[in-house]
Amino acid sequence: MAWVRIHDGALTHPRLIDIQDWSSPFFVWIWGLSYCQLHLTDGAIPVKAVPNSKAMRAAAALFTAGLWTRDGETVTVRDYLQHNDSRDTILAKRKAGRDRVSTHRSNKRADEPVKRVTEGEHTNAHIASGVFVSSSKSSNLQNLDPNLTNASVTERAGRFCERYADFYEKHRNGAKYRQNPMKDYQSAVSLCGTWTDDERLDKLAIVFLTTDHQFAESGSRTITQFAALASWCDGKLAEWEARRTA
Repeated sequence: MAWVRIHDGALTHPRLIDIQDWSSPFFVWIWGLSYCQLHLTDGAIPVKAVPNSKAMRAAAALFTAGLWTRDGETVTVRDYLQHNDSRDTILAKRKAGRDRVSTHRSNKRADEPVKRVTEGEHTNAHIASGVFVSSSKSSNLQNLDPNLTNASVTERAGRFCERYADFYEKHRNGAKYRQNPMKDYQSAVSLCGTWTDDERLDKLAIVFLTTDHQFAESGSRTITQFAALASWCDGKLAEWEARRTA
């Protein structure tokens, strides 16, 4: 039997914001599957995680149909583990993948040592993360964010990730921010490359953490999600500043 795959972050993608329908039981059911996969809950959804009152009303049809069951403050997606891998299985697969990559890289370093290009040598080379690599590696760098080679930007990105966790706790009623180091850092680099003023970027982060925008409310308000809505936040902040100075 073939299966249709939906990315666990699909419902927070900017292109889907305008077509989300929280009053639709089917949409809420799809959201539930996405939530379970994203957070590896093995089919469990905390009632407080349901995004809004529309979604809770739509969920009534899911309870009636037997697609969801509720026990206290927890909703369970029926037969979730019959059709999806468990948390333990997924984590084991991820670890196996990391181990394969680590082994491959170790072998590659042993077989093809990277040499530093000395000043004055005539060779076509590129720089990534402060390490010189030969032109034969250039195709691997084509998709790199150029900001990743900017020491000033990357240093600011690291500090922003730390500040964002503090902002999250302050403006989300004491909630703790669950970090995803790789995704958070890459998004922070992009943000710091676009907004060179840290004070302005911090203000935009606070706008994102406090807005009732549907896209922000539909996710966990991660740094990656903030990056997708940062330009909108900048526009809203500019509007507020204009009214204030009028």
